[in-house]
Amino acid sequence: MVMILPVAGWFGAVSPPIDTTTVRPYNPGGETWEQPLSGGLIVEHGSSGPAPPPATMSYKDARILVAEDQNGVAVLIQRMVESRLGSEIVVVGDGDDALARLRAESFDVFVTDMMMPGTHGLELVRVARAARPETAIIVMTGYPREFPYVEAIQAGAQDFINKPFPALELEAKLIRIFKEQALHRDLRVAESKYRSLFELSSEGMLLLETKTHRIADVNHSFSELCGRPADSLVGLHVQELFDAPEHQRLEQVLEFCATYGKCAVSDLTLYHSNGRRLLVDINITHIKDAFNSFVFMGFRDMTEKREVEQRLADVAQKDELTGLYNRRSFTNRIEGAILRAREREEPLALVLIDLDNFKACNDTYGHQVGDQMLTHVGEVLRGSTRQHSFDKGFRCGGDEFAMILQDIDPDRVIQVAERLQRLYSERETYGTTMSIGIACFNGEANSEALIQRADRALYRAKGQGKNAIHVA
Repeated sequence: MVMILPVAGWFGAVSPPIDTTTVRPYNPGGETWEQPLSGGLIVEHGSSGPAPPPATMSYKDARILVAEDQNGVAVLIQRMVESRLGSEIVVVGDGDDALARLRAESFDVFVTDMMMPGTHGLELVRVARAARPETAIIVMTGYPREFPYVEAIQAGAQDFINKPFPALELEAKLIRIFKEQALHRDLRVAESKYRSLFELSSEGMLLLETKTHRIADVNHSFSELCGRPADSLVGLHVQELFDAPEHQRLEQVLEFCATYGKCAVSDLTLYHSNGRRLLVDINITHIKDAFNSFVFMGFRDMTEKREVEQRLADVAQKDELTGLYNRRSFTNRIEGAILRAREREEPLALVLIDLDNFKACNDTYGHQVGDQMLTHVGEVLRGSTRQHSFDKGFRCGGDEFAMILQDIDPDRVIQVAERLQRLYSERETYGTTMSIGIACFNGEANSEALIQRADRALYRAKGQGKNAIHVA
């Protein structure tokens, strides 16, 4: 076994006299030569073969600083490093020179004895760590009681060697540190690439803690999307960003993602800090690595696209003058309303409205005034539909209008009709009034039967002298 023997002034002990021992220094080519022991050379006890082969990986780009006041020991370490690792090595004889070198140059590893001139021991380790946080430190000592392993590590060392030690032990520790540093460099590069992609992406991005669903990180695009600085978002539960009715849906999506790894959800309502309502599509991925896991959320603002789609849908479904739904939409929606009323056993009412004397008004005052009256009817109908309900108002053609009122008692329907007449009359100055016919769903097989009943009720209302309400 190759050993570094203790000699006077090196490891804190004096080796016994050894006059007959011969040594083989490291020789990568396998050749050996012998000489008497001198100054702590590396001795191979019981070995007649060549030294172990050098490290298979090259560490020629690594730089090592060694602080050792025993020249013989320093030479041996230098030979081992150069022949077996191929690394650049700088040797100094005291702690002050070591600190000066560390402050002036960059080294991957600092190997230091704990007893030598100048700054030394744990103080040297602490100062070196402060000067070069990125440099790994290995301490060597023959005085483990004076410099305990734990205290050396707490002071900032990465590793510790008790003298005397096998010659290959230092080599192994250096190789381990080089590999760890290479791994950390790769991780830093990967993190830098991730951070660049994360920060520069035009898509809003969040990282969530897996268990709590609290925000761990946000990118610039997401901060802009919701109008809030990143530091005000970190730590919030992700649900706090969304409209309350969306919370259950979002929680279900996150649970699905935890089970299947990824999913997507469309048209969730997110609020900007100025109160503006945004519609977003979200891609969610559950990511795990060897150390932890997190939830990635990518946001795409779909508000403008949805608004365009809605405008196109409105063109197809709504009357341009009044803003009410058109006849085509009425035909489609009355069928759906009847189906819903039948399945849920809910009340349903159809209200048909006709303007009395409208033709005379149009002929007398012109189409501009007539259009004003029609627009006024649209405002009255929209103002009389209940929010968050399926109530809808329609312009079915000319001066004919309709309302579909769902889940409403018959008595309440009459009140709505009276309100329509009152609101309309408050701004009417051209002699027009409203006649209204009402038909409540009574198990009709189709929409045509319900419409016919409401139409007959409207005809009777007009026959009562106009400005009347009749219930079928």
